[in-house]
Amino acid sequence: MTGTLVVLLSVSALVAVFVAIRWRHALFMALPFLVTLNGLPLAIRGSSVRLDQLAACMLLVPIVAGHVSGTKRLRVDATTLWLAAILAMNVVASALNSPARTYSLLQCANLASTWLIYVLLQNFLDTSEDLDRFIDRCLWAAGLASAIGIVAFALALGGVSAGGAEVSRGAAEDLTKAFGASGTMVEPNNFGSFTGAMFVLAAGLSMEAHRLNASRTTLLLS
Repeated sequence: MTGTLVVLLSVSALVAVFVAIRWRHALFMALPFLVTLNGLPLAIRGSSVRLDQLAACMLLVPIVAGHVSGTKRLRVDATTLWLAAILAMNVVASALNSPARTYSLLQCANLASTWLIYVLLQNFLDTSEDLDRFIDRCLWAAGLASAIGIVAFALALGGVSAGGAEVSRGAAEDLTKAFGASGTMVEPNNFGSFTGAMFVLAAGLSMEAHRLNASRTTLLLS
């Protein structure tokens, strides 16, 4: 590693820490949109870094700083402990048994940076207003990601290859590629799982809002 690269990495790390502390709430609220961009990773020295994972790691800084300084208590529940235990087992198993130890450990780090988002949710959503804002961001991100994937699929069917969908005969018959719409995500399974989960969330919220409105109407009439 050259001296210039060390300096660049050091400066980048300092900038990342400053951004994470100064604009931590804005960065956290951007997470739903960054998650939808996991099919557009950043290429850094031959490795792919996804924006949501990078943001999650950056946001760990203010959480740790607040805990160390005593200004904010670190929230940890049973799910967090189970995730930590599973990660620890993966690391130990990879270190002791993997024929490609470095690759396996990097995949453990990849998983950890994704699971870290759960810890962020616990420690950044302090009020019901924060939760409402975050859910709004999730629904907007899901709507935009869905629209991009649908448009990409329609364009591909029309013979316009703009990316974000695969409709070739080879993909359907010979499984040369994953067939279907992927939008800005890694592949169609990710896209389908994400949009399906967000649909369930939106439907549940709509039903709850309808129930609350019906309850208020009944109270007013009575």
